[in-house]
Amino acid sequence: AHVLSHTEGHDRHRPDWDDVKYEILLSILRAKFAQHAALATALMATEGREIVNVDSDVWAGMQAPGGIATGNNHVGKALMTVRAELPKWANPYGSLRPRTPLAV
Repeated sequence: AHVLSHTEGHDRHRPDWDDVKYEILLSILRAKFAQHAALATALMATEGREIVNVDSDVWAGMQAPGGIATGNNHVGKALMTVRAELPKWANPYGSLRPRTPLAV
């Protein structure tokens, strides 16, 4: 990441980034949990609980400076979305695979 941040063009991004970044985050998390059953099991163990990503990035997470919660917690929301989808991924052979293709 350090090398990439110091390369030419590092400040450019997709013009529609704000519109697509949540769906890209979901695609990445779906791929991660489809490939790592132990992580999927750990995520499923949080069932019934709200997931909060503590992060200084207001879009990705939340903070509570002075006891006042701020932030959008999109990473936490995406994790809860994937957690809700996981039971639908199990195939007859016991491995986890999303039933719909992953789009990036």
